[in-house]
Order: sequence, then C-alpha cells, then structure tokens
Amino acid sequence: MTACYLLYEKITMPRSRNTKSTDYPYHVVARTNDQLPFPCSLREAWNIYSDALWFYSHACRVRVLAFVMMKNHFHLIISTPEGNLSDFMKLFMKKTSDEIRNLSMQKNHLYGARYYPSLIQHEHYYRCVMKYVYQNPVRARVCKSVLDYPFSTLTTLLGQQKNNIPVYDDFGLLDNIETSIKWLNQSWNQIAAEQIKKGLRVQTFKPGPTKGGYLDPELYIEENVH
Repeated sequence: MTACYLLYEKITMPRSRNTKSTDYPYHVVARTNDQLPFPCSLREAWNIYSDALWFYSHACRVRVLAFVMMKNHFHLIISTPEGNLSDFMKLFMKKTSDEIRNLSMQKNHLYGARYYPSLIQHEHYYRCVMKYVYQNPVRARVCKSVLDYPFSTLTTLLGQQKNNIPVYDDFGLLDNIETSIKWLNQSWNQIAAEQIKKGLRVQTFKPGPTKGGYLDPELYIEENVH
C-alpha cells in the first residue's frame, strides 16, 4: 500500500470523480469559492501549492507535467501511472485548502466545487492543452510572455528557476527550447482558443465543435514545434 493510500484512509472527503487512467495524462482545473481571489497573497498561495505538490506527487507516485496558478484557480497537467488521480486530488485539495484558510484565518470553503479532470488521449491534443495552460496568464493580460509569469512551472521545467515542484517533460516538447518558447508565445486564433476551452469541459478532451464540426488536431500545431 502506497503512502498516498495510507494518508487517504485518514481523511474523509466528499466523493469525487472516479478517474482511473494509467496510460494518459489529465488536465485538471479547480476554482475558488465564487471565483474570488485567494484570501492571501499569490506568493503565499504559490508556496503552499508548491510544497503540497512536492509532497503528494512523491507520496502518490504521480508525475506533474505542468502547473499554473492564477488569482482564483489553478491548472494542472498530471500523469497517474497508478490510476489514482481521485486519491491524489482529495489529499492535495484538502491540504492546500486547509493551509490557505489557516493562513488567512478564513472559515469558508476555499474551493467552490470539485475539481474538473479531462483525459488527454492524443499527443497533438496534449500539446494544445499544454500551450493553453502556459498561455493562461498571457490571455488574462497579466504578462506579455509565458516566461514572465512567476506562478508557473515553465521556468522550472526549462531549468531557469528552482522550485519545489518536481515537473517533467514526458513528451519531449521542450527539447528545442528556443523554438518551443516561440511556439508557446504564439497566440491562438479565437476559434482554436474557444474549441480548446470547450474541450476541457468534458471528461475526455476533444476540441469543441464549430459549425463545420470538429477541427483536425493538426490545425492547432505549428509545423516546427520540435
């Protein structure tokens, strides 16, 4: 029995989605209650998330592929070789909720609802989701470049900044750093961005439909990604 399950036995949480994939990664998003800003500074929240990801990724034997924290929600791309996403998320969300609420002396729930996972079963789709996640601060006009945002694992993944979060590039998307950064900073067109957003609302990611049906995943990928 892993440390994740030993920890889980000690915690009573509402039932969450029964996600069991061991072969494909997930995109996960969770938002604060009423989508209000975190009741502490972003730096304090980031430190809490970083420590929790470090501990529970080792305890539950999951692999963090990307993590971006915004002012009232977070995006996580994660692989679960043991098919234990539900157990990991229960522990991770309870720990971060308790720590942030204790720090800010808040009694209300931190999260407004359960997390939302979306299984990514196609390498092209994975690239789309990764770019979508790292571009989140740019689309929100918090920064101009994906490298400028401090509450993201991208600079850690590139070896430009140290952080507690153990983050992996399992798909080798950043083998060519210069090309990859240029690609990550290229803006989506409006149709593609809306399709990805809609696709992440379902349990298995697919680009959202338009009048012409589903776009081919190749249309999202620039020719020189690698």
